[in-house]
Amino acid sequence: MYRAVILCILVFQLIGCSTAINSQKNADHPLENQGLLLEQEVAALLAQPYIDPITRYLQLHQQDASRARYLQALRDERINRCQKVASSYQQQPKTVQMLQRFQAGYRFSCPDEVEDFARQLTVAEYGDCYLLTNLRNYSAALVPCEQAAAKGDPRGQLNMAIISNAQRNYPKARYWAEVAAESLPEAHWVLGELHANGHLGEKDLTAARLSYQFAAEHGLAQAQIALGLLLINNAGGDLPQARAWLLKAARQENATAQYYLGDMSEKGLAGPADLYEAMVWYDFANMRGSNQARIRLLHLSQQAIDLKLLSLAKDKVLRQLEHAD
Repeated sequence: MYRAVILCILVFQLIGCSTAINSQKNADHPLENQGLLLEQEVAALLAQPYIDPITRYLQLHQQDASRARYLQALRDERINRCQKVASSYQQQPKTVQMLQRFQAGYRFSCPDEVEDFARQLTVAEYGDCYLLTNLRNYSAALVPCEQAAAKGDPRGQLNMAIISNAQRNYPKARYWAEVAAESLPEAHWVLGELHANGHLGEKDLTAARLSYQFAAEHGLAQAQIALGLLLINNAGGDLPQARAWLLKAARQENATAQYYLGDMSEKGLAGPADLYEAMVWYDFANMRGSNQARIRLLHLSQQAIDLKLLSLAKDKVLRQLEHAD
C-alpha cells in the first residue's frame, strides 16, 4: 500500500492519484489492462483544468505508438484550451504587463498563442516601422525603425538592416543584421546578401552560404531560393541540393522558386531535361504573377504538345509539392 501511495505522489500531476493506484493494482496484468489504464490516464488529464499537465504527458509519451490515439485526443484538447485562453487574452489591453502575465502562465503549453500576442503588442507600438518597411518606403521607415531598434525590438533591428542595405550603408546594415540575428533567422539572410554581393569587402561565398543556410533551415523562402541559386551559379555547386532548397520554397507557393524549378527542368539541371515538367512549373509561377514564367510558358507552348505527357508531368509536380521533407 505504501508503494502505491509513493507512486501516486510521483505521477499525480500527470494522471491523478486514483489512476496511479489502479495502475499498481493492475501491474500483474499489463496487457489485459493496458487499454483501461490508458483510458483512465486520459480521462484524469481531461478532467483537470490545467494545460501544462497535458503538455508534460504528451512530451513524456510522444514516441509511444500504443498511445497514438490517446495522444491525438490530448493534442486536440490542448489546442482547444490554448485557443480559449488566447481568445480571453485578446479581450485584454495589449500591454507589456499583460504579455508578461500571458508568458508566465502559458508560454510552456501555448507558445504560438503567446507569440501572436507579443507580435500584436509590437505591431501596436512599432506599426509604422513594420508597415513602411513592407511597403519599401525606406526613407519614411527610417526614423520609426531607428526608434524601434534602439528600444531592442528585433523586428525593428532587422528592418534597420534591410533599410541600411537598400541605402548602401553596408557597415550599418551589417551591424543591425548581426544584432537582429540573435533573435530572427531573417537577419542571417541579410548577412548572406551582404557577403554574396561583396558589400563587406571581397565576395565571400562560403560565409554567404552559411548565412543563407541558417535562415533556409528555419523555413525562410527567400533564403532557400538564395541558397539554391548560389549552388546553381557557382562552380562545384550541388545541383540536386539546389533543387531541394528551391522545392522547399516552392511548397510555400513562392513564384520565384517555382520559376527556377521550371528553368532547371527545361535545362536539364539535376536530372534529364523535361519540357513538360518545366511547363507545369512555369504555369504555377505564372499563376502567382511571375512575368518571367509567363514568357517561358508562352515560348514552350508554341511547340506541339502531348496532353497525356503534360498531365503526367502535372501529377509528378503535384506529388513533389505535396511531399514535405
